[in-house]
Amino acid sequence: MQEIESKQYIGAKEGAHIIYTVCFLAATSIIENKYSEKQCEGVNLLLLVNLVFYGLIIWATYQVITILPKYKNAAIKQFFSFMHGVFGIYMLAVFAYANLLYFDDAFVKNNCTKNTPILAFFTTLFIIVGYVILIIFSMSFFSSIFRRFSKQNNDETGAIEEL
Repeated sequence: MQEIESKQYIGAKEGAHIIYTVCFLAATSIIENKYSEKQCEGVNLLLLVNLVFYGLIIWATYQVITILPKYKNAAIKQFFSFMHGVFGIYMLAVFAYANLLYFDDAFVKNNCTKNTPILAFFTTLFIIVGYVILIIFSMSFFSSIFRRFSKQNNDETGAIEEL
């Protein structure tokens, strides 16, 4: 019995994950190689870069394992769903840490945008992308709730009739 098959196509969700991973992994690796000696006093922006970099290395490995093959075993599918959730929680925690760093008084007081412009730009970009993703998730969540209630309401009143 064969538990693994090759996928016929990669969906939009997986493509978005790949683009996000490649972009931020490339950015963090460049920062790690060229700007790791830069520090802003009182604000550890390099820790944020390290958290994103090493988290995305693990995530990229996960993507290679899960995007290319198609698994039939329910236990494997459940494990990968769990790992997907764990990574989501991890990135949410890193996003919260980025917000704490960015909105900290030491970030403005120590003029991090002038002392370490690359790290400050990365932090800003990471926060902006994170908020865009949160807005998309919240719009998706509310639209699915609205769709469920409107569909339930239409089924109860009989407003939708087959032509």
